Amino acid sequence: MANLLAENQEQKDQDSQEEVIISPENHIDHNQMMPGTDPVAEPKNKHGFWKVPDTETYVQVLGIIKATAATDISGGDSYPESNYLYANNINVPTKNGHNFRLCARESVFHFQALMPFFDKQKISAHIETDFMGGENTSKDTESCGYDARIRKAYVHAGNFLVGQTWSGFVDIDSFPETITAGPVGLPQLRQTLIGYEQRHKLDVGKLFIRATIENARSEAKINPQEAAVTAKTANQSPDVILGAGIDDENYKVFLRGVLRRNCVTYNTNTHRKSGYGLALSGFYKIPEIKDKISFSVAYGSGIGRYFHDSAGQATYFDERTCLFVNNKTTAGSIGYQHFFGTKYNLRSVISCAFMRMGNNEKFVDSTMASGDKNKQVHSFQINMLGLVAEKFTVGIEFMHAKRKLENNTSGKLNRLLAMVRFSF
Repeated sequence: MANLLAENQEQKDQDSQEEVIISPENHIDHNQMMPGTDPVAEPKNKHGFWKVPDTETYVQVLGIIKATAATDISGGDSYPESNYLYANNINVPTKNGHNFRLCARESVFHFQALMPFFDKQKISAHIETDFMGGENTSKDTESCGYDARIRKAYVHAGNFLVGQTWSGFVDIDSFPETITAGPVGLPQLRQTLIGYEQRHKLDVGKLFIRATIENARSEAKINPQEAAVTAKTANQSPDVILGAGIDDENYKVFLRGVLRRNCVTYNTNTHRKSGYGLALSGFYKIPEIKDKISFSVAYGSGIGRYFHDSAGQATYFDERTCLFVNNKTTAGSIGYQHFFGTKYNLRSVISCAFMRMGNNEKFVDSTMASGDKNKQVHSFQINMLGLVAEKFTVGIEFMHAKRKLENNTSGKLNRLLAMVRFSF
């Protein structure tokens, strides 16, 4: 996936850019599912918009051109085509190989259209792509080509949103600004959903209440009775997410929960296991000095895929006994961003994060799961970012991560990254 904070932070860098109704900052990654309403479709400021001839439709193209360089000082990551931190790809035990990579796959293009809707309201349509489609292909060495993929494709009208975007369980505002994807322990998932959000002004900020019905995708690690697995996962009901919070320019607190059901079909029978998760996150900007503290804590049972480092570990099913159990996930992160107050918008972020997988004993003891399943992951990142020209950001970062398996073997990763990023 592309840098989860690239879009909204790049917009913040552009102090000279005039405000538009639907900006990358307010709509692409701030997880404010519904932008503010306006009585007409025409943008208050046409900066960056084009009007389609003979229509009342306005369109805009946004994007990020981003290139990163990474060198693994120790514990080389076995994933060759990206500079992301994927805990599952940290070698266990640690290998001393030194890997070096240049990558531009995190570049992003975003197209949006704004047009009239009923009762003089507006409807907006969005499509966003990057180049992280496909894995471990020969395109990297043969032609330096990569597959494009859809990050987002949705329509928003009034208080409703339909399509693919960030899950309602994700809070991008709580992500520290890092060069590559956010730290471990943060919910990171985009999927198709139907969403509704209501916002109310309060003396202390804005209260928002959010509900989403999201794509169902059952997860189960299956222990086969014979040599081959015959049980299959089944998707029978959507995930349901409810959340509420208060936000303002200088702070945000967001509490939400998810309910889901994992299903497995075996010998004409369907086995079901309910899962749930809770998350609390937010940020606080210290007055006058602009420094920002962000945090996130989460706990769940049977919700593995909402965290990319526990995806596929939501449940365990044994064909021999038909035992069907959930695995638990506990995660958290904290970040501190300091601004140095220069014209180059020089800033630095320190972030720490962890994730612990409370795998069921039967899951760990099974022959198919012995030793190769994550037990605990943590990461530490520190960086320095700044503007060298309008819309042109550069940065460096040090990353440390450790992965521990259920058999108590572990691996470490130490990595240096550099980045150049241009937004338009």
